[in-house]
Amino acid sequence: MKVKAHVINNQGSDQFKYLQRGENKRAHRVDINELNARLNQTKWTNFFSNSMYVIFFSICVIALSVISIKF
Repeated sequence: MKVKAHVINNQGSDQFKYLQRGENKRAHRVDINELNARLNQTKWTNFFSNSMYVIFFSICVIALSVISIKF
């Protein structure tokens, strides 16, 4: 008769490193003030770049319409 092998989970082995957590480690958290500052800066940068594109293409359309009216 064959006896089933007994599985031993040694938590000290390298296989189970992900289960252990150091005492001085803290969760990966983001500082909310720093995140808001970065998001606000990105929002303003995107707003100004998009407004410059709109102004540039509006001038191009106006210039093309003036040229087409003259000819």
